[in-house]
Amino acid sequence: PHGSRAPEKGTTVKSTRFVRTAGVAGMFGAALWVLALYIEYAYDLFQPRDGVLYAANQAMFLIGMLCFLTVIAGLMRAGAGGWFGKASLGLFFFGWAMFAVAVLLDVIGISVISDSPFADLVILVGAVASTLGGFVAGIAVAVAGRLPGIWRYAPLTQGLYQLAAFLRVVLLGQEPTQLTESLWMATWFLIGLALLVAASDEAPANRKEAPVEA
Repeated sequence: PHGSRAPEKGTTVKSTRFVRTAGVAGMFGAALWVLALYIEYAYDLFQPRDGVLYAANQAMFLIGMLCFLTVIAGLMRAGAGGWFGKASLGLFFFGWAMFAVAVLLDVIGISVISDSPFADLVILVGAVASTLGGFVAGIAVAVAGRLPGIWRYAPLTQGLYQLAAFLRVVLLGQEPTQLTESLWMATWFLIGLALLVAASDEAPANRKEAPVEA
């Protein structure tokens, strides 16, 4: 018989594989975002723009967002710590999903939405939800302690950085720069690495549990 805590910790082989995949996605998404930023600044691909290069650049950001959504799902699998953690990660996920929807519409050519109140609303909701959700989820994950050692603070690092960037825009009117966004991606890279470490720690436990079933 297995202890009642095992499902809570997410130690099944299936969960461990997903957490590992989410970790790789986070590291890849962060690196891709930094590359997309370089291209955006190098070729002045800021909205409103059109053309193949602009669409390709936005598609890179979209892939990065999908990677981050996978990371958040991976954090849910790794164990956020009760309903509070799941709710905050759900809000975090919702915020990034709103960003992804806005960019997807732009990529597929619905450019008229870029100048509409609806677009502003989607981006505003995404910004508030992802910032608040990311900050609270970071606290929840750190308190739950399901990620090993100091890695439990990786999501909180991202949450604090995004919150600071959000307040910088709202209070000071200072938009993100290539440098500040690149540093932000370092926090996502750390979350991806944290998930990889967590998956590596869980893998031996899964291998040990398998023969007990026989």
